[in-house]
Amino acid sequence: MVTSSPLQDILSGRSYGGAGSAGDGSALRTIHTTLVQAALDRARRLGISLSLPIRPRADGAMAVAPSVRAGEARVGSFDEELRSAAAREGLDADLVRAVAKVESGGNANAVSHAGAKGLMQLMDGTARSLGVTDSFDPGQNAAGGAKYLRQMLNRFGGDVTKALAAYNAGPGTVEKFGGVPPYSETQGYVRKVLQTREQLRRAGS
Repeated sequence: MVTSSPLQDILSGRSYGGAGSAGDGSALRTIHTTLVQAALDRARRLGISLSLPIRPRADGAMAVAPSVRAGEARVGSFDEELRSAAAREGLDADLVRAVAKVESGGNANAVSHAGAKGLMQLMDGTARSLGVTDSFDPGQNAAGGAKYLRQMLNRFGGDVTKALAAYNAGPGTVEKFGGVPPYSETQGYVRKVLQTREQLRRAGS
């Protein structure tokens, strides 16, 4: 018989029911949130992109955005927005799509543990600097993320690897180390985006 741990149940979207007071339910939701946060922190250290939705599910359980699946040709329901944003910035559409896929799994309502939001996971300050007024609007978010990626490519002479590292860890960090910083999260992120871009290219759509 296959059994699952409470953490596995949380990540799969199951919640715990049964008798108990409203206070017990609130405490359990707090435990759920704490365990999910720990899972997210560990996933980011391993270079795995997971994110929490902006709103909890109706039943009170926390859901986690789906991870990237190899070979998927589309990025959620927002492929058109991502392609259009890439075209406006003169970027490789598959690169922009890959960033969105790794950042949020194509979830326009995703929010990371650090507060990054939307398809391209923009921090609030970055979003404002890019003219994004609603990070949960997929068109605005895609446009902002593509614009920021273009800025990073320009800053690093068109070097895609450095630009992706800057997207993840900040341009100052990349300049400090003269390339991809020695952080397992950033190194894993760059590797995963490039791999996902190749998967999208092979999928041919």
